Amino acid sequence: MCGICGYYGIKDDITIKIMTKLLEHRGPDSFGYFLDKNIALGHRRLSIIDLSEKGKQPMSNEDGTIWITYNGEIYNFQELRSELEEQGHKFKSNTDTEVIIHAYEEYGEDCLQKFNGMFAFCIYDSNKKRLFLARDRLGKKPLYYYWDGKRFIFASELKSILATKFFKKELDYTSLRNFLSYNYIINPYTPFRNIYKLSPANYLIVKKDSLEINEYWDLDFREQYKSKEMYIKELTSLLEDSIKIRQISDVPIGAFLSGGLDSSLIVSLMSKIHSEPIKTFTIGFENEKFDETKYAKMVAQHCNSDHTEFKVDVDCINVLPKVIWAFDEPYSDLSAIPIYYLNEKAKGKVKVILTGDGGDELFAGYKRYLPYTFDKYYYKFPSFIRKKLALSILNRQEHKNKRYNLLKYAQTYISTSDLPEDQRHIERMNWFSNLNGDLFTGFFKSKIENHDQFAIYRSKITSFDQLSKMQYLDIKSFLCDDILMKSDRMSMAHSIELRSPMLDFRIAELASKIPSRFKIKGLKVKHILSETAKPFLPKETIERKKQGMWMPLNDWLKNDLSDILEKTFIGLDKRKLMDKKQLSKMLQKHHEKKVDFSVQLWSLINLEIFLKMYNDNFYNKPPKINNLF
Repeated sequence: MCGICGYYGIKDDITIKIMTKLLEHRGPDSFGYFLDKNIALGHRRLSIIDLSEKGKQPMSNEDGTIWITYNGEIYNFQELRSELEEQGHKFKSNTDTEVIIHAYEEYGEDCLQKFNGMFAFCIYDSNKKRLFLARDRLGKKPLYYYWDGKRFIFASELKSILATKFFKKELDYTSLRNFLSYNYIINPYTPFRNIYKLSPANYLIVKKDSLEINEYWDLDFREQYKSKEMYIKELTSLLEDSIKIRQISDVPIGAFLSGGLDSSLIVSLMSKIHSEPIKTFTIGFENEKFDETKYAKMVAQHCNSDHTEFKVDVDCINVLPKVIWAFDEPYSDLSAIPIYYLNEKAKGKVKVILTGDGGDELFAGYKRYLPYTFDKYYYKFPSFIRKKLALSILNRQEHKNKRYNLLKYAQTYISTSDLPEDQRHIERMNWFSNLNGDLFTGFFKSKIENHDQFAIYRSKITSFDQLSKMQYLDIKSFLCDDILMKSDRMSMAHSIELRSPMLDFRIAELASKIPSRFKIKGLKVKHILSETAKPFLPKETIERKKQGMWMPLNDWLKNDLSDILEKTFIGLDKRKLMDKKQLSKMLQKHHEKKVDFSVQLWSLINLEIFLKMYNDNFYNKPPKINNLF
């Protein structure tokens, strides 16, 4: 796992070194540069495969006409190497990096169809005078770029691009608005105008005066009719193979274990492959309400793993700037904080860690997918009964200090029930949908462009059933821009490589064909994955309710963050984004327990800290919060 960067159309030999240095946390083991006229490539290396100097990047082919800077792992590289050797290609290293170079020589852009892995790379082809950049199918590895028609700049992280000073930095207010809606920014957009994320399963070609983007893979959720037992058999086989190939490494490997279904299944299958106990890690908290260590310990004992349990007392004030600096974007998924601590504690124990990421999106594991079941009954009621039900539920108020509030779910469900099917799911994820009128200033509203960032995805799902529509939208946005962004940034902040067996593209393709009735059965989410796990896990693990990583947010807002919250209101008011009086009214309603605005308030704090770091100033390292406010 590494950090990559570079530019095209710029004559500058110094900036590439600045850009590369800012990615040191992604690759502390070594670094390198390639320079050629108006081309520059930079690389920071986290050595995983072939630890020798032969694995150093940027790397070239035999005659130096093709160069690559690459971040990721190609898990089937040994198989591809044999195939390429049969066609006459010669190799000088044992790396997957060199396999990408020769695959590109042999197949051109079609080489992407050959790769099973997670990756973001840039190839400079001096013969064709172009750059070829690509990102893996599901977006596990990040890739940002800037293009103004003449100059092209790219990097693994936004901070590296901002350091170039080759363009005017301008906020993208539409993206900031969408961050407030969903807690993350939807690809291909970023907080700044003219800087974009390359979307998953896309490649990009840059020539002298042109930039071309193409999609090379997608999921089709139209069902294939097989028995549930047949799907379970196929899924088990693919999971076993996916885990096996993700354990190819020249450094120690372990696994994160939360005690939930996904990570527990991964650990159980890993333990069947290894002769020695695998290393597993979990994190616990002083606040027992948010602690899952007992469940992880039960699975560790069942799998006979070499288990390490870390206990932390979360210091939200001091960790928050570190987390936001690592993300490079406003991002307010609260689980990022425990994931940050978990990676921090695991650093030095192992260099590669397997996780259970992807199980919820591929196999329908979230409560927000339950409308698939509810709708079967709700729309059978006559409209006058639905209206009465809506009035009785929407007029109730309840503020509970817990993650899952049934009344809030019911209100969101009913208030969006008249929308078109594909729009309901999007609106149900919108945290600020009912606050637009008074909270945002006229200036902010005037800067927001009225375009549907989900439109490109909604156009592809008209033939899918309701659950499949929800899953597709989540895989294309939430999985990539929230879950996998969190995994990448929080692990790379501590120079750890995370691998996600469930996100093998073969498993994703299989999951997209599984009928929805096998994924959700009544109120049981992720049904088929639970059935698949039965031979491998204790009954208690399979049947326990999903908890997830959560934090005592309301306590923080009342105590640790109260002063920061007040300063956030002042800052957002000065920026002409929010009205301080309206913000204060929202906070008052929250404190009076009329409405639970904890998630919205947390998002505002994250937004203001991001703006202080990345818009007001630029920091080469995360600042202390006292230096921000």
